[in-house]
Amino acid sequence: MGKNAEFSTHLTECKGMPIIHLSGEIDLCTVPKFQQALRAGIDAGAPIIIVDLTNVQYIDSAGLSVIIAAYKELSSLKRRLFVVAPQNHLGVSRVLEISRLNTIIAIRGSLEEVITEIDALKAA
Repeated sequence: MGKNAEFSTHLTECKGMPIIHLSGEIDLCTVPKFQQALRAGIDAGAPIIIVDLTNVQYIDSAGLSVIIAAYKELSSLKRRLFVVAPQNHLGVSRVLEISRLNTIIAIRGSLEEVITEIDALKAA
């Protein structure tokens, strides 16, 4: 891990939805912290969970597995997962594209885009 890539998590809330903000690199060493943060978000019981990868420089297959597992669990509970991954962060957005997760999971370029979409869904 690079010296600027120390992993951290931070859980916030917006309009009753938990947002899991991550920073640094998500890999085999940091996945347990990612899982713990995601579990806290899921256990909050909100119908929508947001994972914010805006400040993540790199994600490997272990991190992708955590996202997939969360997506499957939330889907089985009739809940939704949104992932924020800006297009200019190639270490993340490119991996999500190559893995084709972007065809299954709602991946958006900004937190504002997610909030706007959720507001539109609620209004419909």
